[in-house]
Amino acid sequence: IDMCAEGTGSSSSVWWDSAQLEEGETANHVNLIENGRMTRTGSSGLPDRWLAGPNSDNYLSWLARASCTETMPDCVSGDVLHVGGRYDRTVKAYQDINVKGNTGDRLSVGGWGSSFTREPDDINWVDCQIYLLFSTGQDSDWNNWTYGGEVNFHHAEHGWQFPCGNITAPMD
Repeated sequence: IDMCAEGTGSSSSVWWDSAQLEEGETANHVNLIENGRMTRTGSSGLPDRWLAGPNSDNYLSWLARASCTETMPDCVSGDVLHVGGRYDRTVKAYQDINVKGNTGDRLSVGGWGSSFTREPDDINWVDCQIYLLFSTGQDSDWNNWTYGGEVNFHHAEHGWQFPCGNITAPMD
């Protein structure tokens, strides 16, 4: 499974923290994401275990709480993945998650995030979402992955929110 945090159609920033992916339809104590709290042990680069999507390197960064321009809720750890929005491209960070399962398995996904979003329309849209892609093996070609589902920011709420929801695995 690839879990992706994405911002599309905006020049504004998206801030991510506390990403979760759990088996079942309700929250439990086993997070399948490594480093959902966005910590970083190195002196530069993305949070540990997170990778930059195609054409995204220059628009992703790690920031400590003091550097984030958005006031964070107390429950957010303080380290964030910053996604610099672009009108001309999709910017995403992702993590490969090696799990075994069956078609129809239910997963619960969510994470804290902050950004400006809009209700989609035919002309303009600003979209911030968490989505899952499924593959039968290690495959770096994004065209060979199967879309599993998404959890979107609520367009009427601005600032920090916790988008979450259930996704059904489309394949074994």
